Amino acid sequence: MPASPWDQRHRSNSVLGWRRARDFPVNYAADRSTVVFRTAEGTRLQRAVMLRVAFEVDDWDPATGIGWSIVVKGVAQGITSGIDPFAIALRGRQVAPLAPGTREYWIAIYPSEITGRRFGRD
Repeated sequence: MPASPWDQRHRSNSVLGWRRARDFPVNYAADRSTVVFRTAEGTRLQRAVMLRVAFEVDDWDPATGIGWSIVVKGVAQGITSGIDPFAIALRGRQVAPLAPGTREYWIAIYPSEITGRRFGRD
């Protein structure tokens, strides 16, 4: 298992609408408990700004058979043009979207709840 759940930040993970579940794979980075990712202008993910969302990341270690799952719930906020030091620092995180096209709109999820679990072979 990685030293931290966020060590897997280059994997594709999901952002889900809290009330109407929609699954959107994203590549992300994290700064402590805040998740940040990039998307294109006019996408459904951009329209999630100021809404409650859930972000889920899962992984497992095939050598040990131990897996983990983390869910972050919070409000998505656009930080593309934020001039505060925190928005500037989040935009400095390494986020390399794998989807084709321009992905210059930055979104941060500020958590109100974080849950997780580890599981493995019996």
